Amino acid sequence: MIDVAISTKGEATVDKQLDKVDDGLKDIKKSADKASTSMKAGFTASANAAALIPGPIGVAATAMSGLTSATATFGTALKGVKGILISTGIGAFVV
Repeated sequence: MIDVAISTKGEATVDKQLDKVDDGLKDIKKSADKASTSMKAGFTASANAAALIPGPIGVAATAMSGLTSATATFGTALKGVKGILISTGIGAFVV
């Protein structure tokens, strides 16, 4: 009879380190979300101020604000499509 022992030395240490990495990533996401919210508020305020400018400059500023909003929505939609493709399994190789 052959007796084989599997060593899991260091497993607990690796688990702790992975937990720290996970916590760090969560903190980064929270900070990024706060920054994103702040930036959106700033862009909205500047778009509202630009809309008050009379004449063609105000019209152009309003159009740019709409274009920025549409581009952000399109980017969000593409992220959703990426997630759907990855969830199929085959899409993980393509994306």
